[in-house]
Formats: sequence, C-alpha cells, structure tokens
Amino acid sequence: MKKTILAAFVSILIGLILTEITLNLFFPIGDPYKEDKEGRALIREYIETQHEPNLFYRFYSEPGLSGMDDSTRFTTNNLGFRGPYLERPKTSNEYRVFMVGGSTTECIRLDDSLAITYLLQEYLNSHIDDSISIKVYNAGKSGDKTYDHLAMLVHRIMHLEPDLIIIFCGFNDLTAAAYNKDYIHLPVYQTVPQIKFSNYIKFLLTEFQIPRRLYYGLRPILSDESTEEIQMRISFTSNYKEKARLNNEHPISSSQPRVDLVPYKTNLISIIGLAQVNDADLVFMTQATSWNSKIDPQTREWHWTTYKNGVRYKEAYLDQALEEYNDVMRNVSGEFRIPLFDTYKLVPKSLEYFYDDCHFNINGSIYTSDLLGDFILREIDFHDRDNSDSNRHIKLTKSGKKNF
Repeated sequence: MKKTILAAFVSILIGLILTEITLNLFFPIGDPYKEDKEGRALIREYIETQHEPNLFYRFYSEPGLSGMDDSTRFTTNNLGFRGPYLERPKTSNEYRVFMVGGSTTECIRLDDSLAITYLLQEYLNSHIDDSISIKVYNAGKSGDKTYDHLAMLVHRIMHLEPDLIIIFCGFNDLTAAAYNKDYIHLPVYQTVPQIKFSNYIKFLLTEFQIPRRLYYGLRPILSDESTEEIQMRISFTSNYKEKARLNNEHPISSSQPRVDLVPYKTNLISIIGLAQVNDADLVFMTQATSWNSKIDPQTREWHWTTYKNGVRYKEAYLDQALEEYNDVMRNVSGEFRIPLFDTYKLVPKSLEYFYDDCHFNINGSIYTSDLLGDFILREIDFHDRDNSDSNRHIKLTKSGKKNF
C-alpha cells in the first residue's frame, strides 16, 4: 500500500515537473507579482504612462467577442512605440507619423498587423510614390488623456522629428471628468502598504507557471475587487462579457455625466501650438462609440464603461456628453484650421465595427484606417518636407503658413 502511494506521489511529482518545464519553455505567462518582487517602482517623472521598449504580449479573445481573432500579438519597437523600428537620425526619405491617443489608438486587442496605425501605414504607402517611405508609429496608451498626450509629445515625440501627428482623443477626458480628475496635477501622497507573511508565500508560489495559471483562473471567483477595479484591469484573455455583466448590475441613474471642457480645449490648443512651432502637420480625430446605437441594439450587451465613479449613466447621456467634447475639437479645428477627421460621424454604431463601447474590431480598424488614409492623402502634402536640420530651421523661422 505504501509503495503504491509512493509510486503515485512520484508519478504526480514527475508529471508536475514536466508540465512546469513545458509551460515555462513554450507557454509562459507573466508573473502577477513581478514588480512587488523586484522591489522597484517605475518612476515616470515626466510621462505618467508609456510602454517599455521591445515588449511582446500575446492576448486572447473570449468567445463571442465581435469581429476579433482568437489570438493576437502586441509588440513595441526599440523606443516603446507600436510600429516599425525607429531610426535615429531619421532617414532622408522617411515621412514620420505618430498617432497619439488612448486605448482606441493603442488597439491592444488587435494584432500588430491589424492595428489602425499599421493599416494606415500600408494604405498610405500603397497610394504614394516610392520616393517616400511613410512610417506610422502608435503612441496610444490605455487611459491616457489630453494632458498625457501633451506629456508624450513634449518629452518623447517632438525630439524624434515627426512630420505628421494624429490626435485621437475625447473618451478618456470624459471619463476623467466623471472622476473629478485634477488637470493642475497637485502632488498626491500615498501610504506604502506593509508586506505581510502571506505575500511571501504568494511570491514563492508564483515563481512557477502552474500556480500562476491557478492565480489567473481563480482570481475572478475569489476576488473582492470593485466593479471599477475590474474595469481598469487588462487581462491576457479578454473578459468584456463579465465586465458588462458587472456594469449592468448597477441601476441606471437619471443624472447627467459631468464634463470639463475648458481644460480639454486648452490642451488641444497647446497641442496645436506644439505642432506648429516644431513644423509638424496635425490631424485631429473625434471619438466614436457604439453608445446609444439606433441600428444595432446588441451593442449594449458588450458595454462595460457606462458605470463611472459609482454611477451608471444612460447611454444617451454619455453619448451626448462625448459629443460635447467632439464639438470642442470641431470648433478648435475650425478656429485654427486643423484638418479634422470626424470619426464619430463616419463609423456606424454597430458590432460590425466595435467589439465593445468604443474599441474597433478588425473590420472597424480596416474601415477607419482606409477612410483616414484617404482623408490624409487629400489634406497633407507629403512632398512638402525636408528632413535636413538646416532646412527644417529655415521653415520654422521664415515660413508664415504655420502661424496662429
């Protein structure tokens, strides 16, 4: 009897070891406590959020996620942008484009080859002569607002000689208003929690692949996270249906969502000034969503962001509030003669183009990138550039076309 138990134990142990080795070599997943174990915090002195260089992630889609592949790759280049290798200094024939925004720009659930920036790059290069090499870099980051876009432009992008900057924003500034975010950015101090003995046990176990999978599998069941904490978490396998379920458990309020349009307008104007003094062309894009759809009622089954700061708002009210932000962008674009691609009016509110509240699925990315590419070809003169430092300086100081 003892020999049988021992043999079974040894067999199980060998099986676990072989499984662990196989998972570690061929199917590794990230350590949920990596930053805690390393005992370091990522200090972002000037830029609050950004991707690290040379990232590689593989994401998976839950069943039923509209218009999405089962598995996708997400990578960043040598400077932390999604897109091709970034040459420094810029080659003489490169026309350099940066697209800046939040998660709708980032396209984290779309494969590298299907992100809006990659498709835009392919579209533009296929419609212009070979003397110019157009490279489009994705500087989108989930949750980023206009003040994050400004920080990204000032501290990261302008040094890299952009020829064209595309700003796709609005959604996260609306969310920021709901949470009463401070655009002045006064200092915030937090108490550092003490590490408990149980944390060391978790740290030890999650050194191995099998416990990591148990952690990710059991977390939705055992977690005591709030709806908002779950909403903000990005998982390797999507969980939008669960997020929508939690979102919809809350009663719908009759209150209107708060908007904060003055700092939004100020930030857009600051972006314009920054682009102009650095001799970069600029395109603004309004924000599109599937909220309050009149053509596809099934969209609301996948909406998980209508619950903000303890209140679940009516989709019609959120849609109206977002249009107030879009109107600010339209007015600023008209006042300063900035080309405006009106995404809100061009992309139908349907699961044919979105997989949730605001993120493009594959068809939405293709559809929007083609329309955007055609718009840019009409609005931007790609041949009106000179990448030499001396000539860029002459254009800055003597050209009157960029003045306010």
